[in-house]
Amino acid sequence: MITRHTGVLRAASLALLVTLADCGGGGGGGLAGSNPMPGISVSSMSLSFGDQLTGTTAAQQTVTVTNTGTASLTISGVTITGSSASAFADSTQCSTVTVGNTCSIGVTFTPVALGAASATLSIASSAGSPTTVALSGSGSPAAGSNTLATIVDGGPPNTSVINILYATVTVCAPGSTTTCYPVDHVQVDTGSVGFRVLTGVLPNSVASALTPVTVAGGNALVECTQFVDGYSWGPIDVADLTMGGETAPGVRIQIIGDPTYANLVPAACSNMLSAENSVMQFGANGIIGVGNFLQDCGPDCYTDGSAYNSCSTTACTGYAATTDEQVPNPVGKLASDNNGVVIQLPPVPEAGAATLSGTLVLGIGTQSNNGLAAGATVYELEPNSGTFVTVFGGQTLSLSVADTGSNGYFFPNSSITPCGKTDPFYTFYCPASPVETSGTIQGYNGTVTPVKFTVTDPDATLMLTATAAPDLAGPLIGAETMETFDWGLPFFFGRTVYFAFQNSTVGTITGPSIAF
Repeated sequence: MITRHTGVLRAASLALLVTLADCGGGGGGGLAGSNPMPGISVSSMSLSFGDQLTGTTAAQQTVTVTNTGTASLTISGVTITGSSASAFADSTQCSTVTVGNTCSIGVTFTPVALGAASATLSIASSAGSPTTVALSGSGSPAAGSNTLATIVDGGPPNTSVINILYATVTVCAPGSTTTCYPVDHVQVDTGSVGFRVLTGVLPNSVASALTPVTVAGGNALVECTQFVDGYSWGPIDVADLTMGGETAPGVRIQIIGDPTYANLVPAACSNMLSAENSVMQFGANGIIGVGNFLQDCGPDCYTDGSAYNSCSTTACTGYAATTDEQVPNPVGKLASDNNGVVIQLPPVPEAGAATLSGTLVLGIGTQSNNGLAAGATVYELEPNSGTFVTVFGGQTLSLSVADTGSNGYFFPNSSITPCGKTDPFYTFYCPASPVETSGTIQGYNGTVTPVKFTVTDPDATLMLTATAAPDLAGPLIGAETMETFDWGLPFFFGRTVYFAFQNSTVGTITGPSIAF
């Protein structure tokens, strides 16, 4: 099932390795008749690691602890608190430092999300109150041929969108390196599968050089793609796709809105949904679906016209497309880096951001820039639907998804006031004051994590120029809404999120799975 909300609907982690080396040396008591007391000093009150590529580890820095007192110093614990509290390791314990001697604390920084990261190293000891050291660093985008720059902005010309993540994908005629066109503002969608481009976006020199897909009788293979808030309709062609520095040859793609078949949409496709067959309706020049599956429909496509169709120029009939005939996940068609994707986005301030830059990384654990970060938790998904469980407000929502193609958090809730029908944000919640809440994500492998978020009135909090908003949420529409929590794009702000494809393994879990 494809889920998507387009247009009006639809913090950096610090991995710190702390090592305490047992050290010490000769004794030394207090002077006769005095009251011996331990003392503590540290070589630095702060450690700054600067910019570091996400997924890589900065060179270790050291804090030297010195016993400046007249009695042995007992170190009872070292902790790290703040935004990175869950991503550190304490490999040894240093319990005693004798008078005049030292103990070293080694700290490393491995950012797993973009943007600034900070934490506090606390050393509890017998010298009194904990001694603290400020830790800071910043995660920079992963670099390499397997990366695509992404951006959240206002969308293509003549569109007005919020919380939509875009990338650029180059479309080429099969086998050609010159008959090509870079398509910008392609929506990055982890809630669907397949590459689709709107009619008119490709220049005719490229569009006419693509290879149309036909089925028995020479009819065209035409697809209905149903999203939560609408449908798109168009034929299937074959193209070469370049993503970042990597090319997937001979990929089946959908051409949305081809006028040849515009009047042949089956009722089972439109089904009272809104058409999204133009750039203005779609809010993007195309969409790259990089969800957890390798085909967009799988082995059980409907044959009523709501999925694939065999079309002449005058009529269409439902078609049982095999998995080889379907539009595939384009990343799965790469020669390497084809087992999943990683979404990296920095945090967004409460007032929103005019633009937001991030990275889409191809592959998981296939290169040095896409390994599963220390501290990341893997959540096994239901193998057929790619869903997980969210417990929210006393409800168990078993058809939950993590979806960059949805532009807010979408969930059933009767206690948060929806925006009025005349409000520009009428499909969202408009609480009188910010609502701080949380939901618990549960994987089918037993992993459980509570996730906090805030819902605010978009009219009251968003700057007019904001295109990225962290607190946007609304009620669900469409089927099965009472069983779904849609963790849309705001969930990804300030996180690195991994999407492992079906049959691939991340950690010890076989996909489909997600991790963060």
